[in-house]
Amino acid sequence: MAQQTLYNGVRFSFTDLAVEGETAQVYGSIPFFFPKGVVQGINWAAAQDKGIVQGNQIGRVGVTSGYGVGSGSIELLVSEADDWLSQITQGGFYPAMTVFFNLRITYSVNGGTDTRQDTLVGCTITNIAGNNQRGNDATTTPFELSIAGIYKAGVLLFGDPVA
Repeated sequence: MAQQTLYNGVRFSFTDLAVEGETAQVYGSIPFFFPKGVVQGINWAAAQDKGIVQGNQIGRVGVTSGYGVGSGSIELLVSEADDWLSQITQGGFYPAMTVFFNLRITYSVNGGTDTRQDTLVGCTITNIAGNNQRGNDATTTPFELSIAGIYKAGVLLFGDPVA
């Protein structure tokens, strides 16, 4: 069975998916990429709750665009996860959960004829787990992410429509 990466619930051949990014400018704009097969899974979700305008009455007067929020996760093979943490923190100079970074996920669908790219902007790590698995599965490190902005195929999913 070929190596596969789970991306938002869909399994991709490791040759059809690439993940790269860079840290925020304040952290040195350090570019990074994950070799094919290192990313075991990557997921994201976007939500935007509409705000309700009531004024001084019981009935609803209107709605606002509300606040958007993005969350996600990435799961890496453990040795590459350690290398990546060292890279984005400049060898441990910054705490790992304070570093902002962007991720670009490029993937092929329909037999490689249709290439798409999703971008996760302003990611920070909110949770790191040390899951040690038994059996034939590779040992991995899962990271939970907070995401400031999500671009699905170039379209921003939430945020200020005027900005």
